[in-house]
Amino acid sequence: MPATFDVGVSSPDFKFSCAHFVAYKGFRERLHGHNYTLGIRLGGPVGSDGYVMDFGDLKRVAREVCKELNEHLLVPMKSDVLHISFCYPPNYDSKISDPNKQNVNITTEDGAFFSLPKSDCALLPIVHSTAEELCVYIWQRVVDKLRPDYLQKRGAEWLEVTVAERPTQEARFRQEIQYSPDEPTSTRQLVAAGPCCPGHRPPRKAASEKDADVAPDRETTISASSNRSRPVVASSAPPSKSSAPIQLNGQPLTVAAAALPTYPSSSSPNSSGPDLFE
Repeated sequence: MPATFDVGVSSPDFKFSCAHFVAYKGFRERLHGHNYTLGIRLGGPVGSDGYVMDFGDLKRVAREVCKELNEHLLVPMKSDVLHISFCYPPNYDSKISDPNKQNVNITTEDGAFFSLPKSDCALLPIVHSTAEELCVYIWQRVVDKLRPDYLQKRGAEWLEVTVAERPTQEARFRQEIQYSPDEPTSTRQLVAAGPCCPGHRPPRKAASEKDADVAPDRETTISASSNRSRPVVASSAPPSKSSAPIQLNGQPLTVAAAALPTYPSSSSPNSSGPDLFE
């Protein structure tokens, strides 16, 4: 078996502070936040320049992804239990049509209602705003930013993304990179072994005070709390060549090679409106 290498970057500086709540049938967390940190690892052969991948490229991408998500509410646009719609605030001048000035309205199963400026929300193509599903979303963003053609040129074989809610609590998604050379780079779909977040889970036990997300002497942008009391690791073995597209709860996940997704002006709920992510 030939020798293999992998390189990775992780740092307390690769962080994004976000609010979120996990919701599924019969359960909803209270709105809270985390100071997330991000780690990236890449496996493949050593090139003629002596690198698997320049650390500088991985650091740049990590910082860009964190900047995109930082100080936003994470909105899972593929949720099957949240009613999500868009509308202009009451005092908005109706003569000016600017979808970016709309509010995002979220109604939950238990009747709670949230309305926030669209610019304060990260509208993500995921079902639940869990660390596991964030890993899958960020995995695709990293590939898009590094460019599949460049990854293929360097012979990159797999990519691993780690998202930590606190130093002792993280999710990890590792997946082989498979290339579709006949498709344009901007819409190329990479394939994975199958669902990384199968099914709904019961609520986790409340965390103790000593499990606070951020130590008192560390910088805090959002006061974070969590009901997740143990580390969670989601990983998958390298797939076969006939594997299916990356999925979340049985739905294929594709992410456009652009900044955070933007959506058309609409007051239709996510449950009955057009698919915004395919």
